[in-house]
Amino acid sequence: MCLKDCMYFVVSGEKTGEEKCPCVARVSLSSGNMWCDIYMRFSFMTLADRNELDKYRDVVVDDETERCKLPHRDGVVDCIIYCGDEARGVEFKSYAEKKPVSELIEEVENKYLQNAKCDDRCVLILVVPGHRLSCVSTILGGMRIRYKIVTDTDIGKLQESIYKCRNRVVVVGINRAGVRSCTDRQR
Repeated sequence: MCLKDCMYFVVSGEKTGEEKCPCVARVSLSSGNMWCDIYMRFSFMTLADRNELDKYRDVVVDDETERCKLPHRDGVVDCIIYCGDEARGVEFKSYAEKKPVSELIEEVENKYLQNAKCDDRCVLILVVPGHRLSCVSTILGGMRIRYKIVTDTDIGKLQESIYKCRNRVVVVGINRAGVRSCTDRQR
């Protein structure tokens, strides 16, 4: 079964008979004293965490997500990608959290995917400003962790990077505006 066929089951819910919610996530990026929350939506993944949905709905009007009925579950990954009988957890984090990348990876490994700890079955999507890509690449290269870099101009490669390549980390470089909510605040 090819990846395109697998993703049909996620969007339609045909495999389980449930209606699936598209994956939505919020990450924060900074530029000087300006902090921006960036909201992203991916139909090839299924939402797993109600917390992300609530944040998304506060800012974005999206008829499809209004139909989503999802319980709140602490410690669960943000989203899930399925293929066949295998599921992979996806957790979105921001480089702006000012935590070492190794700590962010450890946080993802301790999240839950289908009632079990993620360990290596989950991937960290690390969102960074485009100008920080080389710095993050150097850090990950020194850690000998399998990773992939995707820019917002080629976000279509995100799906392949999450599932097929089995990367532990996928770095997404954001250069353009997108949907964001910005404030002048200190974190």
